[in-house]
Amino acid sequence: MTWQEELAAHALRAARREPSVAEVALAGSLADGSGVDPWSDVDLHVRLADDGPTRFDPARWVAQFGMPWALTSQPGPRGRVVRAVYDDGRRLDVVVDGAAGGAPGDEDDGGTAELMEVRQAAALATVKLARDDLAVQLDPSYAADWSGLDALLRQAGR
Repeated sequence: MTWQEELAAHALRAARREPSVAEVALAGSLADGSGVDPWSDVDLHVRLADDGPTRFDPARWVAQFGMPWALTSQPGPRGRVVRAVYDDGRRLDVVVDGAAGGAPGDEDDGGTAELMEVRQAAALATVKLARDDLAVQLDPSYAADWSGLDALLRQAGR
């Protein structure tokens, strides 16, 4: 079993135990069988219940699978997109439909959010280099990571 399959199985079980989660599904290369390699991440789609508990803390939830080295959260079409890079290199991306507040980066945190953005971009760059794929994905949520990387690196070097 690959680390991706192990993490996916653990995350799917954990999401199904959350009272506020109405539905969870595997997405990305693990779901469609398009070719998982050692550099592949795990992609999940979580839909929160409309009538369930309103508090789902994505940062707390992804932390149960390992120590996050980078943890970012951006607004998504109907909630949040949370990306975790764990200290062992595993990566988990979770689209959370219906998620509101409580996400990292929503408050002034003294520069931690910028550091997390730099780390997330560094992890993505490592994967791209390892795959000999220097093209930036067309996923618009990554565009900010790449276009602002120089500025973020300059800020982090203060």
